[in-house]
Parts: sequence; structure tokens; C-alpha cells
Amino acid sequence: MKKKKSLLLFTFFSFLLFFTPFSCEEAEEINASAYPYEELVYPSGEACGIKILSDGILVISVTDIDEAPSPAKKAGIIPGDFVKGINGNPLKDSDDFIKKVKELKDKEFEIEFEREGQRKSAKLKPYLKEGEFVLGMWVRDSIAGLGTLTFYSGDKKSFSALGHSISDTDTGEVMPVKDGELVYANISSIRKGEKGSPGGLVGYFTEESKVIGNITDNTLFGLSGKISNPQIIQKTTPVPLGRKDDIRLGKAKIITTIEKEPELFNIEIIKINKQNKPDVKGLVIKVTDKRLLEKTGGIVQGMSGSPIIQDGKLVGAVTHVFVNDPTRGYGIFIENMLAETEKIK
Repeated sequence: MKKKKSLLLFTFFSFLLFFTPFSCEEAEEINASAYPYEELVYPSGEACGIKILSDGILVISVTDIDEAPSPAKKAGIIPGDFVKGINGNPLKDSDDFIKKVKELKDKEFEIEFEREGQRKSAKLKPYLKEGEFVLGMWVRDSIAGLGTLTFYSGDKKSFSALGHSISDTDTGEVMPVKDGELVYANISSIRKGEKGSPGGLVGYFTEESKVIGNITDNTLFGLSGKISNPQIIQKTTPVPLGRKDDIRLGKAKIITTIEKEPELFNIEIIKINKQNKPDVKGLVIKVTDKRLLEKTGGIVQGMSGSPIIQDGKLVGAVTHVFVNDPTRGYGIFIENMLAETEKIK
């Protein structure tokens, strides 16, 4: 974890373990010609590192200074606001924010921010404390963590990962993407899940890790973006998409990484939820694979995005674990994720 302290505020990278990752090496044999009218995609299941710079500087808390109300609180700033600019000038990142406020010293200034999609502004005057000018607010402008690559598009130009959004751990706000990268990562250990205590995959990536692609969107249905170098993509077998009407109760498989490479594991689809609108909880699945149960206890944090394969088709991806029963969890319909990648040009 990287932590950066300033005179004005604190900014730091949060290392998050998301719900994560199939290598198609052992996938069921697919005869693509048997599905001439269906789109083919490349399931992945690779463990991947996620680096996101948010579009705006997220306020994660507002605190009083000594016994005086903080300038931020007096101005009406609340956690969840995204700071966009000062005195009409846009901000690049939190370092730029710090620099500009230090230059203003005790001068009142106008801060522009966004709240629930609405642009707002307020007047702030820094508070002098022990020779330093402070605002009484904590912010974050970036997130880094571990996740799973779900699939590449048929033309290998775009990707989709996770199956759910990345939200700030303090405010719950979905992080809007200004810039971001998806890179290859390694799993180093496993925390086995137990009733009431979700387990997790522990992994790492470095600045030298190979880049998979650029993250362009962080939505309710996961991350999507453009592949930067198709030549580095692991060879996988393309499979047809299974729409929600194709899914049936019964045996299926997930592709997930618990060691060095993605592998296939047995599950059952035990419930298919009818939805009036797209959601991340379309399926209820149960892990039946003895080896996966022995290693992880079932579904653990770090497995979000693990592709779900049934009857040779990619039908969904893992999104959540049941806290009181780690052998069970939710999955998203793959068509909801595909809809996001199809928006990428």
C-alpha cells in the first residue's frame, strides 16, 4: 500500500481484493460451426491487477480541526463528493489539488465538485493550524487491487472483467475512470472461506507487469476497456455466448485461478433469477468440485469475474459469495457484461 501525506489532506492507494478468475486448455471441445449465428468470445480467467485513477478527487471523510469546524464542513462538502476544480481551473489529481491550495494560503477560493451527477460549487477558506493551511478533508484519487479478466471480445480488441463495479471502500461510491490499466498478476496464497468469514485470494503485481489493456469504464456490470497488445493474450479456445434463455439448472463449470494458471472447476446452477432490469445477481451457483472446496472452501474474494461455462457456452461470471455459506454465490448473466464491451469503439 502506498500512502502519501500532505499539509492539506491524505491521498493513498487502497489495495483491494475483489471477488476474482479458466484457461481454456481443458475446456469442453467446442465445434464453432455448430453455432453459426452466435457470437464467439475468448474466456480468460486470468488473475489481473487493476489500477484506476478516478475522474475527480473523491472526498472520503470530512473532519473538524481541533475544536473548530473544518472549512470543508462549513462549505457543505460531504463524503462521496468528487472535487473537480478550483477557481474555474480543472485539477489533474490530488497532488495538483494540494499544490494549488498551498499557493492560495489563507485566501478564500471557490471549489467545484460533483455530487450524484450534479455539478456544484462552494466557497472555502483554509484554516491555519500550527503554521499550515488545512481544509479538514481526506480524499482519494486512485485505487489499485486484484481482480479477474472474464473474456476478450471475438476480435480481441476489447475486454470485460469482474462482473461488478469497483466502489470506494469508505464511501461506497462507484469510482469513475479517468485513466486505468489492467495488468497480469500472480496469486501467492489463499485464505480459506468459512461460514460468516469470507476467504480470499492474495495476489500481487508490479510496475513491470505486462499490460493487458486500458480500462475505459467502471460500471455496475464490471470493468471494460481496450486491449493494448493482442499478441500477449494467452491462447484460449473461443466459445459461443449463452444468453439467459439458454441457461438451465444443473451442472456447469467455472474457470478460476487459485495457483499459477486458470483451471476449470465443477459447480451447479441452482437458481435462475427473473429480472425486470439487468442486475449482477442473475444466477445462484453452488461449488461441487472437491479440490476447489478443499483449497478455498468455495467462492472467495478474488474470484469475481470467473467465467461460468455451461453446455460449452459462456453464460455468466461469478460476482458474490454468500457470507453464511461460502460454497454458494451469485453470478451475472454474461449478456449484461457484453453490453458494456459492445459500447467500446
